[in-house]
Amino acid sequence: MKSLPIPHSGPQSRAPRGQLFQFSENGNPRLVASFPKLLCSINPLGPLDSLRIECSSDEEKELVGVSLLSAGPYLIDNGAKWDSSGTYFTGEIYAESGIRLHIKPFFSAGFLALKSDEPSGLFIAAGIDGRARLLDHSDKELESFAGWGNEITTIHSTCDDGWNVLASARKDWTDADQITAYRVEEQHIVAYDQPVALPGPVLSLGSEQIPSDAEFAGPHDGAIAVVRNLKTGEYEAFRISLACNH
Repeated sequence: MKSLPIPHSGPQSRAPRGQLFQFSENGNPRLVASFPKLLCSINPLGPLDSLRIECSSDEEKELVGVSLLSAGPYLIDNGAKWDSSGTYFTGEIYAESGIRLHIKPFFSAGFLALKSDEPSGLFIAAGIDGRARLLDHSDKELESFAGWGNEITTIHSTCDDGWNVLASARKDWTDADQITAYRVEEQHIVAYDQPVALPGPVLSLGSEQIPSDAEFAGPHDGAIAVVRNLKTGEYEAFRISLACNH
């Protein structure tokens, strides 16, 4: 095992955030870590004793500090701008075909469709004000909800070919958490019956798929939750999907 320091300057958030992806560059795999104002990569197949991390940042570029939005059916060239501390997103969204959206600041978000073959262009975000919001493709607010946690994502259901929302509970990091599944009905959000109980707080909730060569290929019907087990103090990853009732 080997650890590599990530360069940084200025004041840092107590809860820094980022994304970890695997890309292919000229046929060679690269492990990429994206942070606000910083992009780092490493060759995961290189000799352990010679591994080194390469980082770059150019704050004059418009897209510096943009994180990929990788949950839902609309996954190519979509991103959101981090705030300066990297704690949340400013609400500035860079969507496909050059579309720019400006919504209220949020912690996490995902795209939705009522049916996989009939995209509706819905977007859901967990706001920093404690409210989650369902918006259409022109950023018009359709509905808002209180009591949700900061971590949400969207997954495809093989049961009815629709898209669903997974959301953590509104708890702090000293309590056991739970994840609730919600379905979209005519541009409204309806909760399923029972949430899933977890052994600690949900620190991260996102899509299980990994982007490769600028295309997002892979499963859409599961999400990965990273949880800190309150009994053991260790971090655990859970795959969450929806089961069909027959």
